[in-house]
Amino acid sequence: MQPGDLISLGSFSPLLPPKSGLSVTATYDGLPGATPVRVTFK
Repeated sequence: MQPGDLISLGSFSPLLPPKSGLSVTATYDGLPGATPVRVTFK
């Protein structure tokens, strides 16, 4: 990955660039042993 690359984990809306201070948590239900992943953008 390179700075500025967009990542889609599946979405029903258009991709939007992240804003500073935005935090996102992805939780994968049904995946044994998976823990939530949290990303905060600077």
